[in-house]
Amino acid sequence: MAFVGENLMPSLVKLIIIVVVFIILWALTVIFSRERIEADLTFRSKQILEQTDPRYKDIQVSFIGRDAVLFGELPSDLSPDAITELVESVWGVRQVNASNLTKKALPNPEPPRIEPKEVTESPTLPELGAAKLESYSIYFAFNKFLLTSDSKSTLKDLAAELKSHSEVDLEIAGHTDELGSVPYNDNLGLLRANAVKDFLVENGIRSETLHTVSFGEEELADDGGTSASRKLNRRVEFSLK
Repeated sequence: MAFVGENLMPSLVKLIIIVVVFIILWALTVIFSRERIEADLTFRSKQILEQTDPRYKDIQVSFIGRDAVLFGELPSDLSPDAITELVESVWGVRQVNASNLTKKALPNPEPPRIEPKEVTESPTLPELGAAKLESYSIYFAFNKFLLTSDSKSTLKDLAAELKSHSEVDLEIAGHTDELGSVPYNDNLGLLRANAVKDFLVENGIRSETLHTVSFGEEELADDGGTSASRKLNRRVEFSLK
C-alpha cells in the first residue's frame, strides 16, 4: 500500500500544478481584457469631449470596468451635467460618476454686443402663415442630424402644403442646444437644415425655393439649461423667405 501511495504522489502534484497554472492564465486573460476595454472607453470618451468643446480637454476620465469616473476643474460657465451626458453617449459606458468635478472661478467676460437685426416683411398667405409653419417644426436627438420617422411624416405633410404654393420660397433654419463650441454647433445646425432640405427635394419640392441657414445655439427656444429644455432647442424651424 505504501508503494502505491508513493506512485500516486507525483501524479497528484502534477495535477495540482496544472490546475494552478490554468487559474493563473485565466486570471491574466480577464485582467488584460478588462484593461483593453477600459483603455478603449477612456480614449473614446476623451475624444468626444475634446471634439465637442476644447475647454473639456482638461477633464480627466478614468474607468473601472465600464463605469466612468470624471475629475478635474471646470470653468464656472460649464455644467457637470453636460459632460455627464456626453460621456454617457459613448457606446459601452454603463454609468458616469461626476462627483469629483469641481468648478473654478473665471473673470466675467464682457458681454458681446448684439447688433439689432433688420426687420423685413415676409410674404404672407392666408393658408401658409407663420403660425402654421411653426406646427411643422421638427426635433433631433442629441448631437444628431438624422430624421426620425415622426419628422419624416411631418415633412411629408409640409411638402404637400408647399406644392399648393409653388411661388413661395422657404427658409429652413437649423438650431442646436448650448452644449459644445459655437463653430461645432453652427455646423451641426446647418447639417440639420440640409437634411430637411434634401428630404423635401426628394418629396417633390424644387431645390431653388428652399434656403438653409444655421443659427447654432444663438436662438434657444428654451434657455432653462435642463435636459428637457435642450430637447426643445435641437430643432429645425421654417419661415417664408
